[in-house]
Amino acid sequence: IYTDPKPPRAYSMNWNLSVGRDFGNYLSGQVGYVGSHVVHQMFTADDNNQAIPSKINGVLVWPTCPDSTGAPQICPPANQNVGAIYSGFYDNSAKYNGLQALVRVRDFHDLQGQATYTFSKCLDAGSGGGISDPFLNSLSTLIYLNKPGRTGPCDFDLRHIFSANLIYSLPNPARDSGWKWLVNGWQMGGVVTASSGVPFTLFQGGNPGGGDPLGEGNTDPYDFPSRIPGCNAIVSNFKSNGMNYLNPSCFSYPTVPVNSAIAPLCNTNGVPDQNGQRLCLNIYGNNGRNRLVGPGLVDVDFSLIKNTRVPAISESFNVQLRFEFFNVFNHANFQAPTDFLQFNGLNGFNGVDNGGGSTGLITQTTTTARQIQLGLKITW
Repeated sequence: IYTDPKPPRAYSMNWNLSVGRDFGNYLSGQVGYVGSHVVHQMFTADDNNQAIPSKINGVLVWPTCPDSTGAPQICPPANQNVGAIYSGFYDNSAKYNGLQALVRVRDFHDLQGQATYTFSKCLDAGSGGGISDPFLNSLSTLIYLNKPGRTGPCDFDLRHIFSANLIYSLPNPARDSGWKWLVNGWQMGGVVTASSGVPFTLFQGGNPGGGDPLGEGNTDPYDFPSRIPGCNAIVSNFKSNGMNYLNPSCFSYPTVPVNSAIAPLCNTNGVPDQNGQRLCLNIYGNNGRNRLVGPGLVDVDFSLIKNTRVPAISESFNVQLRFEFFNVFNHANFQAPTDFLQFNGLNGFNGVDNGGGSTGLITQTTTTARQIQLGLKITW
């Protein structure tokens, strides 16, 4: 285990500005801007004992260690006397900027409710503090010496969030009727939630060395593919396409110009140059951390409430019967594909999904199916 022995002081700067206004007796609104900047935040990694890359023209190039035949092999880690080194560093930073809006209705003909909307963006160089991968979409070993390469949307970044709730008290039609206890005291309410999807990362695999495509030499390696410009990587009709959310043909292995300073150091795996480009397996691809966004979420909950007051016991005694429907429309909300993110095989510069269609395959939901709940509540 390694932790920075002299960590710099971490601090957070926060600012906000909001404006609110009442529109008559029943309607009010508020809009505001919220921002924050955190510096010297901690981030951890499961194993940073790895081969040390060189930086050429701002690009990290991992070394190769040819065998007796000249074939490239993965180099050993920096410290061969120990195994995995769990490490913590204090050079992380995070920024958040958000527009927040709210509309509220109060006691308008027995109706009350509010709607909120947030448009925001969160960027950081790692979303784990004391835990390297606190979220399903977190990377467990971000490379400490490559802060630009690990910077991207926060693991919990949701660009759009909308939420609305209301409760309406139905009119009481019966006055002194014997059916008063049955037809009076009804309310109905609902909650609507909608948001954009969470970000996730596509890994690259299948290069020489098996599970270590970049050549890090540690126990927790990864690499990113490159994104082909102009190609739509998201399959919009994934539900009718075998739940395959990504188009693998939109990604390729990293390349560099053949006349660049990096080209002589590239691990090409024997693939010849094409169109002035050279395959370079030992550098990062450009489709970095959290550069893809998963499916959005929509959820509607509904409740029907019956209040029956019993003044014979006390003025405040109330028996409340609740019929509650969660995800009332039984809408399926899908988890971003975090289980099968291996971009496998070599076919020239392009990657081929050798995992039986597993690249970007959606296998989980984020909300339950429709649930119905009956409850009884007594207050006095």
